[in-house]
Amino acid sequence: MAVQRLSAGELLTHTALQNVAFAGCKLLGLPFHRCRELLFAVHFDQCQLDYASFVGRAMPHTRFIGCSLQETDFTEADLTGAVFQDCSLRRAVFQHTTLAGADFSTAQEVELDPAANNVRQARFALHSLPGLLTQHGLVVV
Repeated sequence: MAVQRLSAGELLTHTALQNVAFAGCKLLGLPFHRCRELLFAVHFDQCQLDYASFVGRAMPHTRFIGCSLQETDFTEADLTGAVFQDCSLRRAVFQHTTLAGADFSTAQEVELDPAANNVRQARFALHSLPGLLTQHGLVVV
């Protein structure tokens, strides 16, 4: 009998994650966009989510606490009111992402184009200002 091996993407396909809290997990490169959309609700505490994908995912008020989100893809996701507390967002992708009311005030390495995303009422720390202006070729000194 042959053993069939499934990739992480295949395992998550059609998986329902309803009010799931991940703590201290290594979830590198996981395609969360393949999970079921119905009642999708997750929260992350001290997790490594580098290279993960949340493309097109509706996840308002999601909490990311102390997480590494390096090169994580949030393209076209709805992160209304999300919290990125003490997170590293090095090269995270935000394109056509709804970030209204999101809290980046303690996040590090935030870089996104305010013109390509809905950032109304989002909170950013002063040290994040250069990451909001790089798309416009401005230099902050």
